[in-house]
Amino acid sequence: MELYKGQKEIKEQLKVIPEMQEQIKEIKQELKEIPKIKEELHRISGAVARIEVEHGEKLAMLFDAFTVHSEKLDFHEKRISSCENQIEKQDDQIYYLKSKVQGL
Repeated sequence: MELYKGQKEIKEQLKVIPEMQEQIKEIKQELKEIPKIKEELHRISGAVARIEVEHGEKLAMLFDAFTVHSEKLDFHEKRISSCENQIEKQDDQIYYLKSKVQGL
């Protein structure tokens, strides 16, 4: 009886062998793809590095342009402030001169 059980187990295991062989073939095929995958990964890594460098340079240029514009705005603000002060002084002088002319 025990011999019969052993034979039955062997037969069951033999049924699985073709499926396992198919799985082995698939694994071998996937293993053949690994060098291609590595090559593609290397190519993508190079592309990403180039993009990072290019974008870094572009961002640096944008920040430089922002700094230049900020400096120009500061310069113009100072100039406008100076002009406003001068206009206020001239308004005071005109008022003073009008008051002298009109005898106020």
